[in-house]
This record gives sequence, C-alpha cells and structure tokens, in this order.
Amino acid sequence: MTSTAPLSAQLFSNPANNHPNPYTTINSPFELPDGRTWGATSAIHVDVDGESIWVTDRCGTNSCVGSDLDPVFLYDADGNLLRSFGAGLIAWPHGIHVDRLGNVWIADASAAGAEAEGTGHSVLKFSPEGRLLMTLGSPGVPGDGTGPILFRPNDVITAPNGDIFVAEGHDGQGAVADWDTPARIVKYDQDGNFIDQWFQFGRLSGIYIDENDILYTADSESSPASNPGWIRGIRIGSAISGHLISFIPDPQMPAASAVPGGTSAAEGVTADRFGNVYGARPPLTSCLLSQTSRG
Repeated sequence: MTSTAPLSAQLFSNPANNHPNPYTTINSPFELPDGRTWGATSAIHVDVDGESIWVTDRCGTNSCVGSDLDPVFLYDADGNLLRSFGAGLIAWPHGIHVDRLGNVWIADASAAGAEAEGTGHSVLKFSPEGRLLMTLGSPGVPGDGTGPILFRPNDVITAPNGDIFVAEGHDGQGAVADWDTPARIVKYDQDGNFIDQWFQFGRLSGIYIDENDILYTADSESSPASNPGWIRGIRIGSAISGHLISFIPDPQMPAASAVPGGTSAAEGVTADRFGNVYGARPPLTSCLLSQTSRG
C-alpha cells in the first residue's frame, strides 16, 4: 500500500466519529471470585484456543505486594472463571504473553515493598495450569541495566525459534524521569540463558515479533529529559541480529513530549501480514490506535 499524504494529515486532520459501530460494549465482562473488585490492570491476552482470555489484576488496588490474592485469571468465552494463580509471586504485573504452547509469561515490574518480599524485577513463565516453569531475572533484586538481571520489565514475548525477549524502560516514563534508568531489550534462549542485550531501540513499553523474525518495538518514553538525543516512536529491526531496519517517529513530536507527566507515543505495537504497523498509545485523556502502511 502506498500513500502520498503526510501521515499526520491522515491521522489527525479529519475527526473520524461517524463510522458505524457494530460492537456492543459490555462493562466489566469478567467477575472476580469471592466478591473481589478489580484494581489496576494493564495486561490482557487471548489464549491459544482463540477465545478464552487471560488477564491480570493488581490485587484490587495498584499493587500485589503483601497480598495473598491471585493476580492472574483465565476466563472462557462466556466470561466464566476457569482458573487463577500467582498469589505471593507477583508484585506489579505489567505485561503478559501467551506462547504457542499456551504457557503464560508475566512481566512483573515492581512496586513499593516488592524488593523486601522478594518479588518484582522479573519475568515469570507459568504453565497453563499455573505451575511456575521459569524465572528470568532475580525476583526482588533490581538490575543495573546490564546482563541477565532485570530492572522493572515492561513486556515479554517469545520468537518463533523460542528465544525470549524482555523490554525494560518503564522507569523512563514522565518528564522528570532519570536519564540513566535502564532501557534495553534483553534476549534469552528458550531455556532462559542470557544471550544478548540491545540498547538501540530506545525506552521500550511494548514489543512484537512476527513470523519472519522482524522485531517491532514501541519507544513511548524517550524525551529530552529521560533519554537525551532520542526521539520516541516505533523502531523495527531483526530479532536475530538486533540490526535496525526502520523508524516510525511519533507523528505528534515534538510538542507532545513536553507535556509534564504524560505518556507519549505508542506503548503497544503489532503488525499484520501485509506489513502494516499498528501502534496503541494512552495519552492524557484518550487512546489512539494508529496504522502505518508500508509504502
């Protein structure tokens, strides 16, 4: 697909509010057990069956530190709770991934008190039944942005060959973020052995790998304050070598980056089989799904 119109004009010139809506919104489609109420959540993923839904809850508040509640849930297509697990193992679930075998991966960033109880700063791999199969990083121990030990990971995904990719960079958010906060992709083999680390993708919130081992990364946090010299946007490269291929800058740069405390460009990213790239971002007051077509 090709286009001669500027991307900014395609996305922002004409409000698109009048298209038909064939969807019916159901608020709170999933009920928590034992009268629990939902807390903060940022992780949701469809199961390998194509219809059941995995979702996390930060234990009724915005943290699971000190809680004995399960934070990971599986619901069937009718909204019935099938199982839950993870109590005492997860501090602040931020990202979730379900691999082709149905295993559930949780990127556990961190929260106040997490280090004292030995949670956070890790990625946990569970069987579909909730058995802990693998731990990346050292729970409760913050890394320094080098080697296999993690620091507040945002997201996790597995490649077609089984390699594991973890995105770091959550503490780079906001106008007052410290510029030396770890920001990288950490690559492990399928057994959890450290392979490499890549710093050329900016301050990451989300990652995606397609069937051709093309790596798509959402750098939503780079700014003059948090990552001097870097521009936020979507960076595309090889999941094999880490070589950068393309860069899609945030179409609202640079003005949006100056908003104090605001999030920024795409935090989630994916691509379809035609090469179109999609970014999802939560700015101050609304959400935006954007599509970039390969020319």
